[in-house]
Amino acid sequence: MNNGTRNKMIIISLAVCAVVILALFIQYPLSETKGVHIVSSVEVGIGAADNDTEMDLVAVRGILSNDGDASAKNSTITVIFTDTAHNAVVRKTVKEGIELLPGDTIEFDSEYSRKRVIPKTIVDVTVQFDWMENGQLETMITPSSDENK
Repeated sequence: MNNGTRNKMIIISLAVCAVVILALFIQYPLSETKGVHIVSSVEVGIGAADNDTEMDLVAVRGILSNDGDASAKNSTITVIFTDTAHNAVVRKTVKEGIELLPGDTIEFDSEYSRKRVIPKTIVDVTVQFDWMENGQLETMITPSSDENK
């Protein structure tokens, strides 16, 4: 066998191997998300309530996205404010009975008013997302970023 034939055989063998490897990656991708997969971003801010110097307003804005391959059915978004200065836990349902399809995003916001505290204290904010998947109740709890200090 001469060098030209040997080189052609090597090139053909490498091409066949490349095609086989490519076919395997197409059939079995490296990362595959099965079911609902929620990604969240939540921001919290605290400031004076409009025209009221005695009250603080804690404002929450958030986004939930489903980058999975299944729908989150009968979903509920609840924002939980934990105010240790006033010994209060306030739960506010902001969205209810929604369906979050694969690739969809939901925006939400909520507010909590409280009597001003000096020195200023934080209000812990947690977002709870409940949904039905394959007949099972699923829950994801997301703490917010700490911008209300």
